Parts: sequence; structure tokens; C-alpha cells
Amino acid sequence: MKQLIMIAFMLAAFWNAVYGAGYGKFTFPSPEEQQEFFRTFREKTIGVGAGPQETVDPAMTFDTEEKMDGYTRYRVSYNVDRDERVSAWLLVPDHEPGEKLPLVFCPHPTWREGKDSMINQWKTPAKDAAEKRLRDNRANALELVQHGFICFVPDRGGYGERAPLPDDPDKFKNMYAYQAELKKRYPGWHHTFGKVPWDLSRALDALLKLDYVDGANVGTIGHSLGGWDSLYFWGSDPRVKAAVVNSGGAHWVIKEAWTKQPWRLKFAAGEQPNFKPNTDASAQIYIMMGAPRPLLYLRAIKDIGTDYTSTPMENLRMIREYYASFGKNPWQINGKNQFAAFFHDEGHDFPIYARELAYRWLETQLKPQKNAQ
Repeated sequence: MKQLIMIAFMLAAFWNAVYGAGYGKFTFPSPEEQQEFFRTFREKTIGVGAGPQETVDPAMTFDTEEKMDGYTRYRVSYNVDRDERVSAWLLVPDHEPGEKLPLVFCPHPTWREGKDSMINQWKTPAKDAAEKRLRDNRANALELVQHGFICFVPDRGGYGERAPLPDDPDKFKNMYAYQAELKKRYPGWHHTFGKVPWDLSRALDALLKLDYVDGANVGTIGHSLGGWDSLYFWGSDPRVKAAVVNSGGAHWVIKEAWTKQPWRLKFAAGEQPNFKPNTDASAQIYIMMGAPRPLLYLRAIKDIGTDYTSTPMENLRMIREYYASFGKNPWQINGKNQFAAFFHDEGHDFPIYARELAYRWLETQLKPQKNAQ
């Protein structure tokens, strides 16, 4: 395992050296233009102003408590909106009184079981070794809590206990039914771009009140749908310091969206004929909004949606230069910006060596004193 981790770090360094070697090729809009674009994107694409007009008190409660090996598992519930309450798992490592621990959100992938999948809790056993491997490779929370992170694992709207059709096992029917309900309540609010990070931020409101949570070191990690959600959360909420995205989002990087103010204002308004602000094309905007906070982007060489509109080399160079455009910033380590990319060849999966790389990277970002170099 140590050899695999070392290989992963060497490959990540290779990508940083080769594809991060920018040549000052791109010119980005001014900070004032950036804010104008972000405001337009939030209003036109996300639907800010069309959702809730005020935040609710999460009123988080601890409903169950179970001592596990090295940590305590709590089942909690909290408000995200009027008349909408969410259940989640909270895994807290054993710690000394007064000790503050980093917090990592673990949004789940596209599984009907929702939050339970992230702690490898299933109603039925895996049908074969392949399915067991997929389950094991996605249970990030169980592994991260052993690394000393508080792990928060909620249900996304339409999944787990938030499925509006509880007797129907079809994940897509439940997801679409939830979206239809939300559309009736908030017609102009984008379910994925608006509701998902909103719900996660309401949970963070509550978690930051816990005396053992280190509010300065909050991160998020996810695979597939969980990767998308981690990107949206990190890009939307400045309290989230670091994000790990595996096989989700950001695979469209359109040069004009980064460099041409008139083009991207039309894009945000849905007026570009060939590029609509859908999930594929809009993921890159969340990278812009989250930068220069730390981001680790992992993906398979051949994965779902790898029909890139430009080459991965150009994508990474664009992002690297965008990070560099901020100059010196609080998230740098040893004077270096904390954007990194790693590509594996395991398909739409989160293999062990990629996960261990991600966990070590999160330790570097969220345990700065322990990992000072």
C-alpha cells in the first residue's frame, strides 16, 4: 500500500510539473468583471432570489448514538427549509476533551440508498465480488474517520430517507419526483446548482456550533454525483476550505467561459447557441468561484463524460493559470497554489490508491499544524 501511495504522489507531481507548467497563455477578466459574471451566473443559472428568502435555524438534534471502533456514530437530523428536515450520519473520531477536529462532508453517489452507502450499510448483501468492490470503494466516510476526520454524511434530496416514493427502489424516479416537488415550491431555483449546496450549507451552520469541530478546516469529498455535489458546495460556500472531486464534474473547460466577458455573460443567461449552462458546462464555473481555495480533481482516463471539448492538458493549464492569477493568497502552502489533478485508469470508480492520495491530500490541507513542512 505504501508503494501505491508513493506512486500516486509521483504521478500527481508529474501532472503538476508537465501540465501545470503554464506559459502565461491566458488572460482573465478583472476582479470586478469576475464578480459581475458570478452575480449573473447566480441570478440567471442558479436562480438566486428564486429560492428561500431567508435561512432557517437548522435546529440539529442527535437522535441516536452508537460507539464504534475508534469513533462514535450519531444519527442526526436538521432543518434545511420550512417543513423540510434531513437525516444524516455524523462520525466523530475518539478525541481528547477540548480537541478540535477537521470536518469533511461526504456527499453520496447516485445510489438510491443515499447516506447509508457512504458507511457501507446495506439492506441486502452484495450480489457478487464486483458489486462488493464498488460498495467498498465508495464508503469514504468509514475510511476518513479512521484518519481523524469528523465525517458528515447526509441524504441528498430524492435519495435515502428523502426519497418521495419510499416504496419505489428506482433512484431516477425518486430523483425526478423530488425535483418536481421542488419546482412547485421554487419554480426558478435550479435543483442541482441551488438546492444541493443550500442544504449542505444549512448543515454546516449547525455543525460549526459543535465545540469539537475545527471551523477553519472544513472539506468535502465525493465520487460521481457526490463529486458534483462537493464541487457545487465548495464553489458556493467560502467556509469550505478544500474539495476532492472524483469522477464528477468539471470535464468541460471552455476557453471563452474563462477569458471572454461578453461571451460568458451570454452563457450565464442561456443565450449561447452551442453551450448551455447545464451541469457539464457549468461545473467549471464553480471552480472559478471556489479558487484559489484547495481543489484536488481525480478522474479516470476513460470515464463517463470524458468527451472533453478541449484536451485535458489545456484544461489543467487553464485552471493552473487561473489559480496563479490570484497571486499570493492564504491557501498557498510553501508559496504554491493548491490545485492538483490525478488521472487513473480504473473507469468510473474510486480505487484504493486514488482514495489514499485523496486522504493524504486532505490531511495536508485540513491538518496544517500536524502536516507543516
